[in-house]
Amino acid sequence: MFELYAGGYCIDHASWDGVAGEVISVQFPALQVNRLLHAQGRGFELPIKHELFDSRIADLTLLLWDEARQGGPRGRLYGDGISLALLGLLIEEHGACTRPEVRSRARLATAQMALIRDYIDEHLCADLSVEHLAALVGISAAHFSRSFKASFGVSPHAYVTERRLCIASRLLQQDKFMSLAEVATGVGFSSQSHFTESFRRKMGVTPGRWRLG
Repeated sequence: MFELYAGGYCIDHASWDGVAGEVISVQFPALQVNRLLHAQGRGFELPIKHELFDSRIADLTLLLWDEARQGGPRGRLYGDGISLALLGLLIEEHGACTRPEVRSRARLATAQMALIRDYIDEHLCADLSVEHLAALVGISAAHFSRSFKASFGVSPHAYVTERRLCIASRLLQQDKFMSLAEVATGVGFSSQSHFTESFRRKMGVTPGRWRLG
């Protein structure tokens, strides 16, 4: 169950009559909302609603909390993607917008796709963000996220992870003296453990086993 509270709403105390549990509080700073949604963000306004149920909201919130709890190992692209999905659901399903949303599912132009593809390959080790990639083609982060998926078939975070794993798999077999930590850092993973987890999930084996052939 979740509740929505408008900007400036303050709770000075609360009580819960039931089984003990945990509460996750998610705040939406106006600056961040405007940064991700651009013009649409100026119309973003949470209504006050109580005792709402939406498994999608719950799942996204738990993913965001888990990422924050671990210190953000998956990077800004992952956090941006979840935040945009959460904002989108609040706008579409729970009236968190004072103006109608104009949604665009248009694909990126061929030149834009090439620009984004080249930029990602050249900056794999950077902590990329949806906002920065969107700025390269001159559109909002929300529009970019939808257009990217329509064009590439996956989210920006999933695409970047795929590219990192692809390059890493080559490095592992081409340079036997490069440590796993160096490979992980070289392609943009936050740690060797995160690299190993992602590699095993994608390839079915650990990086060390892959290197052995």
